[in-house]
Amino acid sequence: MEMPLRHKLILPGLLLATLLSSCQDSDSGYVQTPPEVAALGRLMPSILEDLNQATEKVVSDPKNWDLWAQLGVRYEVHSTYGPARTCYAVAAKHIPENPRWPYRAAIVSGRLGDATAALRWIDRSIQLDAAYPTSYYRKGNWLLELGRLDEARDAYQKAADLAPKQSETWAGLARVAMQADQPDEALRQIKKARKLSSSDPYLHLLFGIILTQLGRDSEAQVHLELGQGSSPSVTDPWSRVVAVGRTAEHDLLERGNAMEAKGDFSGAIRAYREVIARRPGEVKMPLKLARTLLRAGRDDESMKLVEETLIEYPTHLDLLMFYGALLSKKNDMAGAWDACNRALEASPDRPDAYILKSSLLAREGKIQEALDAATLAVDKDPSSSRAYEVLAQRYSAAKQPWDAVRVLETAYKQDGFKPSARFYRMLMDGLTALKRQDKLPAVLQRAQADYGTKAFPK
Repeated sequence: MEMPLRHKLILPGLLLATLLSSCQDSDSGYVQTPPEVAALGRLMPSILEDLNQATEKVVSDPKNWDLWAQLGVRYEVHSTYGPARTCYAVAAKHIPENPRWPYRAAIVSGRLGDATAALRWIDRSIQLDAAYPTSYYRKGNWLLELGRLDEARDAYQKAADLAPKQSETWAGLARVAMQADQPDEALRQIKKARKLSSSDPYLHLLFGIILTQLGRDSEAQVHLELGQGSSPSVTDPWSRVVAVGRTAEHDLLERGNAMEAKGDFSGAIRAYREVIARRPGEVKMPLKLARTLLRAGRDDESMKLVEETLIEYPTHLDLLMFYGALLSKKNDMAGAWDACNRALEASPDRPDAYILKSSLLAREGKIQEALDAATLAVDKDPSSSRAYEVLAQRYSAAKQPWDAVRVLETAYKQDGFKPSARFYRMLMDGLTALKRQDKLPAVLQRAQADYGTKAFPK
């Protein structure tokens, strides 16, 4: 299940440098400096007090490596994963016999979207304790995310051998079989999982998707409905140290999301404003509210909120991207280009600013330059579904549909590539337009495996 939303702002360069220094072999007398709480910006008073207290303990006794580990726990509890990984790296280095700190470093690396680093850390934990089944289960998840199916299958199988009564291990094997286009094998594995936990909604979801792949739509429907929106549950005693309960802010956010999904934008806006009032100084919630205000047709309020938030976070990429799009919508192209250039200066190695640049160039009718900018976005991050979507759009606008489909198919065939739902729809529409319906069944099957048959019915 999704963890409660907390403040997640970090300074990536600073934290990466700290992490790298903590992972290097160095003189045993060298003591690292803990992450600076002040670098996170404004926090809720209770979170600020918690992190400051834990940091002060480390500062007062910097060679007490258990305190470093506990500081990592406090950061992870508050969903601030960059500093957490920094602290866990220090603890893992100086308490090399304890498998739990590289394990936690793997978990937060996964939360940061860094599956490759997560695998390095989890292998280090497994070297220290090869009998903990959830390590192999999580390793299987990250391998599956990277498209390394054979290795993922081996990891899940090891988890199943160690813990045959944990349903998630068999579900993992079912997911590998689904990705490998082996629905019969997937069905065999998911049945093992459901014997252990027949009421688990996530297992209902997987079962329904597999039945759909086998053409048993009428049987699948009830399971898909029971599992809609569910997430996998995991048996993980090592994670109890960072378990946290639901908060009032989490409930408000969930309520706002539900109202927005139903089209009750006014109710969602009230809920989001209350979350912001409880957590002043965050950037993600104002951005979320700004997007909702735009959906509600309250463009001026959205613009005002973004401009106010940019005063505090002038180089935040997502804010600049949204601001540029708003200005473009208002036909303020000079302002949109200014926002784009600020985004390029702040994040020259991210694809997002080049995507905005491509959109602005396309709007000005500069087709080839728009294509070049979109191509650069893909080069900056070959795993970005959005970058490929934009590049395909530019080719379509240039009346080059074959190139548009070629771009999408190139991405689709990459190991570990995770298409968005929009990507799948664009690819299927393109193949249909080119009269390549022979390719559609395989694409539809993979889309259903990723997003369910409700999003992608037959």
